[in-house]
Amino acid sequence: MSNYIDRLREQIGKTPIILVGASILARDDNGRVLLQYKCETGNWGLPGGTMRLGETIKETACRKLYEETGIKADNLKLTDIFSGEDFYDIDPDGDCTYNLIVLYEAFGVSDELISESEKSSLNVEYLYPEEVSNLELRSMKILNRIGIFSEDYIS
Repeated sequence: MSNYIDRLREQIGKTPIILVGASILARDDNGRVLLQYKCETGNWGLPGGTMRLGETIKETACRKLYEETGIKADNLKLTDIFSGEDFYDIDPDGDCTYNLIVLYEAFGVSDELISESEKSSLNVEYLYPEEVSNLELRSMKILNRIGIFSEDYIS
């Protein structure tokens, strides 16, 4: 988490805040979705994260895609924006957030994922979301709303 958010939390405690972030949808030629294993939650999810002060949301998407997967995309296309009660979250520390998530689809992505030691994710793979038993709820909701993941899988 950024120093900005840490400083904000020191001032306001667990009070809900609005966080702005980006998620990235990248697919291979077989239609599998690029997912990262998030060691802090023990779930698979779309690459993405929180915007830094002074950063554009597209810069956030590019930075998070590279930091978490080592991949650079030739082209990012704005796909959708998600917010509201469905994207309210309480993290393990009890911090409450309403998330505004901007989804970009990445095109011109290389097929080679970087080695484990070079990226911040424990694992990154192209997977069919419905075959992942521990897909995070936020990614399920995003993929469902854009027609990639069936509501039937959401409990």
